[in-house]
Amino acid sequence: MGYKPVYDYRADQLGTQGSTQGSILVEGRWYCPSMPEPLINATIDLHAERIDRETWVRLIAARRGYRLMPKQNADDEGYQRMMCPADAGKAQCSIKQHTVGRGIHLPLIDPEPSPVGP
Repeated sequence: MGYKPVYDYRADQLGTQGSTQGSILVEGRWYCPSMPEPLINATIDLHAERIDRETWVRLIAARRGYRLMPKQNADDEGYQRMMCPADAGKAQCSIKQHTVGRGIHLPLIDPEPSPVGP
């Protein structure tokens, strides 16, 4: 019939699951690597009862500003190009000065300094 089962992540699969080309995979979605730790670990903290459900909902909603956005549809092999949230108009980033000052409603991404660059 074409149906495939869908399961929740196990407790050991929560938080950061991987990374590629500077972006991080958090619980099934690609995000900016400068996303704050409280947002990355929101579900882990909920399961460990360090935060309540209302706080968890707020933290998950705050992730939206850090989410990578698709540039185009996936190609025939399933690859899809993504753009950073600042270029997509979802955030402001000090690396991309043209995005700063778009409004106080957008999160300000402030990448940590690194010896290898941003």
